[in-house]
Amino acid sequence: MPPTVSRWIELCQLLDAFEAKTLSGRVMPYVNGSMSAWPDAYRVAPRRWIERIREGEEIPQLACAREIIWRGITNALVGEEDFAGLIDLPGSPTLEASDIMVTVDPLGFDGVVAIERSGCLEHISRLSLPRNQLERGELRVLAGALAVAPELKTLELAGCGLGPRDIEALVRRPGFEKLEVLDLEDNRIDSLGLRHLLSRPWPSLKKLMLGNNRISSSGLEGLEDGVLPGVEHLNLMGNPIGDDGVRWMCDTGGFSKLRYLDLTDCSLFDGAARALAQATHLENLERLKLGLNVISQDAYELVLDQFPRLLR
Repeated sequence: MPPTVSRWIELCQLLDAFEAKTLSGRVMPYVNGSMSAWPDAYRVAPRRWIERIREGEEIPQLACAREIIWRGITNALVGEEDFAGLIDLPGSPTLEASDIMVTVDPLGFDGVVAIERSGCLEHISRLSLPRNQLERGELRVLAGALAVAPELKTLELAGCGLGPRDIEALVRRPGFEKLEVLDLEDNRIDSLGLRHLLSRPWPSLKKLMLGNNRISSSGLEGLEDGVLPGVEHLNLMGNPIGDDGVRWMCDTGGFSKLRYLDLTDCSLFDGAARALAQATHLENLERLKLGLNVISQDAYELVLDQFPRLLR
């Protein structure tokens, strides 16, 4: 049957009707084989499974989940043993390769320390901490553990109140060789933070989200060809990078693989449009968003001539 969220919910209910021994020996191998083509985004572990884990139960059906959303379950602070328990589950070896989405609000300094000490970052491929205000240097505590997370491919820190010093602490560490997605939207990293970010190469990065971060053109001045060699999706929405910032982007040859570029509300005028129209290394661009800028129709037509598949 075609994959849908509602069918996933129905399946989870069916799985709960089996005994653990039957699940492990017969049901889960069949389910995992039949769901190999299902999108990971559909396969979110139900909250009741996580509650039962905290009560000490074995949950073999968790092996078919690809994402765990941790919402604290109770009002008590999520502790170090809780994070460790999510990873080291008897009978669920496939969980170590799963995406772990941690959503604890508020996470707080103690929560960050718990994640770092639990050792779970050594196994996960995705860490998501959206809208947790990581104040008092929490990211700096987490940075060391993140840098040695060998399987980390997605890091989502949108709306976490991060500033330039936090980004500096993040990039100062080695590692991140496999990181493919970095979401830093809705923070306050500004131009200095972006320069820190671009001070090192990101060899595997494909998607970079930087919307609404107070970044001006000066943040892009240090951009060099080898820093973002594989980026296909770049979001700069809501940053006042101006025409000069777009010129910096167009002058470098480091965006030859770029397919999606969001420059919505970036304080752009005709100069930015002309720079884009004259760019020689954006031949793979499939979508370019230029809304909420002050670009004349004539200048916009130049961009359309260069990118006939352009979607506004």
